[in-house]
Amino acid sequence: MFEQDTNLYAAFMEGAGAVRQRADLVIYAANLPSANLKPTLRLEWSEPFGENLPWFLHELPTVFVSFANPYQLYDLPRVPVYVNAYLASEHTVRAVVTKLVGASSFEGSSPVDPFCGSWDAWF
Repeated sequence: MFEQDTNLYAAFMEGAGAVRQRADLVIYAANLPSANLKPTLRLEWSEPFGENLPWFLHELPTVFVSFANPYQLYDLPRVPVYVNAYLASEHTVRAVVTKLVGASSFEGSSPVDPFCGSWDAWF
């Protein structure tokens, strides 16, 4: 998204007010599955300053969707909306989009602790 819209990228560098003028919502989508050699694969934000780190969480509606690793909330304890999709198949991606636009509701309960036992992820 940033490479295609340089004005939006510049807005992120300017601050939350500039982002609010150009966007109504920010959606992060991650497809970082854990593996046998890396069971705790962590999110890494861009170098050198992590400019894509979600610093604007309370200034702009923000959603984070994890398509592979249900424990990524550990790296984003303050994100206001976190969706565990568990799998990055075409069907799952379509289902998440359908739910995000309000065409169907989110249902069910997580079979894992998405808060990773972290008390600060509850706030």
